[in-house]
Amino acid sequence: MLLRSLPPPGTPRLPNPRKLKIGVLVVLALTYAGLFVVLSRHPKPPPGPHYTAIPVAVVKTAPPAPPAPPPPAPHLADPVPVTIPPPRLAIH
Repeated sequence: MLLRSLPPPGTPRLPNPRKLKIGVLVVLALTYAGLFVVLSRHPKPPPGPHYTAIPVAVVKTAPPAPPAPPPPAPHLADPVPVTIPPPRLAIH
C-alpha cells in the first residue's frame, strides 16, 4: 500500500502559508500607513459657499392680492337690566 505523504518529484513546492499570511499583513499595514500619512498631511480645504445664479424669468413673483373687504360692524345687543333685591336684615 502506497501512502502519499510525499508529493511526486517534479511538482513545485507550495509557499509556506505562515510566511504568506505575514507578507499579506505587512503589505496591508504599509498601504494603510501610507494612505494615513498622505491623507493626514494634505487636508482638503473646507468647502466654501456656493452661489448659484437664478435667471429672473424662472423666479415668478405672486400677483398682489386684492385688498380684503372691511370686516362687518359687530351688532351690539342691549344688555338685560339686572335687578338686585334689597338686602334683608335679620336682627336677633
